[in-house]
Amino acid sequence: WEGVDMDWQGDAGRFRAKYDLHDPFLLYVGRRDAGKRTPWLIHAFCEYKLRRGGNLKLALAGPRPIAVPEAFADEVVDLGYLAEQDKHDAYAAATLFVQPSAVESFSIVLMEAWLQGTAALVNGACEVMRRHALRSEGALFYEDYYQFEAGLDYLLARPALRRAMGRRGQAYVRANYRWEDVVHRFVAAVYEA
Repeated sequence: WEGVDMDWQGDAGRFRAKYDLHDPFLLYVGRRDAGKRTPWLIHAFCEYKLRRGGNLKLALAGPRPIAVPEAFADEVVDLGYLAEQDKHDAYAAATLFVQPSAVESFSIVLMEAWLQGTAALVNGACEVMRRHALRSEGALFYEDYYQFEAGLDYLLARPALRRAMGRRGQAYVRANYRWEDVVHRFVAAVYEA
């Protein structure tokens, strides 16, 4: 049972100015390691850039260093650990949020991205992510590189759809994961048991 703090307001312009990141970008926030599949995400993004080109960037925020192929040093942005406001500003500025992990039990970062109105692309091998994507209509999911590529192509070409998906994701989080509602459901379940 998990709740989300609904009070953060992200500012996309503030983030882009502070981090000098004006190109469209995919955002990942969280632990940067094999367990969260961030090496896979970096590899997939580099493959996408080889196949598609363009000015799309990948920005990664969180603890632990990342390994980026030298040829893509200007394409992958290491934001490091972000202060809480900067993190929410990043969600608001991102073109898409990406959650590559296959082992999530909830994914607070996906909920936070949706709260800022940002659509997502998530790992469909994770049943929790797939369920969130289907219930919210705020994300597409992939299970391999080619689905990842197709999902990116589809969403990057449709800004109005991304905005609509972001709004649906935001509505889903607000309807289901306010702390007061989570506590109420928990208490009700305890008394029913």
